[in-house]
Amino acid sequence: MSHLPRRIEDLPSLEPAELAGWAANLDGSLVRLFERYPDGLAQGAGSRLLVFGAEPLRRIAATEAAGNMPADVLSSSAFNVGPDGAPVEPEIPAASSLAKLVSNQVFTANPPLHGPTRQLFMRQFVPKQLPRFAGLIEATVATLLQEAGARTQVDFGTDVAERLTARFWAQVLGLTADEEARARHLISALSPMFYLVRTPDETLSADAAAAEYLDMVSAAVERGLSQGDNPLLQDMAADFSAILQPGRPESLGMMLAANLIDGFHTAAVAAVNAVYGLVRNPEVLAKVRADQSLVPAAFFETIRLNPPVVLTQRYALRDFDYDGLTVPVDTPLVMLWIAGNRDPKAFAEPNRIDLSRPQRGDGTFGGGAHICPGRNIARALVEAVLRGVTAPGVQIEAAAAMDDWMPRSSMRQLSQSPMRVSVSL
Repeated sequence: MSHLPRRIEDLPSLEPAELAGWAANLDGSLVRLFERYPDGLAQGAGSRLLVFGAEPLRRIAATEAAGNMPADVLSSSAFNVGPDGAPVEPEIPAASSLAKLVSNQVFTANPPLHGPTRQLFMRQFVPKQLPRFAGLIEATVATLLQEAGARTQVDFGTDVAERLTARFWAQVLGLTADEEARARHLISALSPMFYLVRTPDETLSADAAAAEYLDMVSAAVERGLSQGDNPLLQDMAADFSAILQPGRPESLGMMLAANLIDGFHTAAVAAVNAVYGLVRNPEVLAKVRADQSLVPAAFFETIRLNPPVVLTQRYALRDFDYDGLTVPVDTPLVMLWIAGNRDPKAFAEPNRIDLSRPQRGDGTFGGGAHICPGRNIARALVEAVLRGVTAPGVQIEAAAAMDDWMPRSSMRQLSQSPMRVSVSL
């Protein structure tokens, strides 16, 4: 019989102060978290349900009633939330372009709209489709590493990872070179979108960047469709025209622009975090360099430890039960995936990279029906980077300390990633 209380209000409270130190000391913070809250559940502000144990994350994510947080609910606080997901600063500037962005995302869609919009992305990037992108990805990685090797020092995020994702999506969508460069700038300017708490000025600047980004990328997609020479866009357009459910995104261009924020930004963060994991663990780097068949294991482990997304917000679409705990309709659910990835009940020695660890049980890309639809292409991009930095003749090392993680962010992102790369053919 379950020992959980019947009401969220009777769960132990996890105070925002307990989450505030995660950026500075994630390892120690999560050890203390699981010691104090062994059930992997806690109450947040406003009766939010905080979910951080690997098993609760998996099971609640798979619960049909645990849907995405609707766009209007997410936008009602203009994205300003505390570490526990509670809204703060109610009197803040309007953020109409940020609201438009999230309203066109798969991550705010629920049934019956969620299935067909998610499938539009999934169908193009399932594993059997990835070989058509392999040449572009590998060539881009090789070029960027050669350029990095010609410099004394680079910031791996801005000089390699962000340029990789921008160049890849520019080629896929048909952006011009100028649009690609502008997209990189705008994605950087959009960073406050991922802050849990932001100032009014940060909100306004991110909103302005969102407006320009959405207009530019959606126009590029529509231009590509009119030219009729991009089979991927043509396939997506056919799938988009078949979406008849109310509330569908306003256009294919707007839908792609809104959802590929993660393609440009989050995949780049993942690439940096994966390389960071190797550089911080020279013995692991040496093993992967000696045997590149270990790249998938290296991806799994480095991203398990430092997934690009710390948390996502879900929503109870109707009442549901979890081991006797009643979760009422309209309850916000804060899914702390990064914690589940280090749950000692799921992973032995959870803070250690173990290349022999079974590659399952993580929440790096979420879970259930709402798992990230772009996870396969993200993995392909990051694994290509790992193969690149461990290739014969390529050396990489930290050029300075890399322990400064961005605070007050829903992303696990380094503030800087100074590295030295050398390439000898």
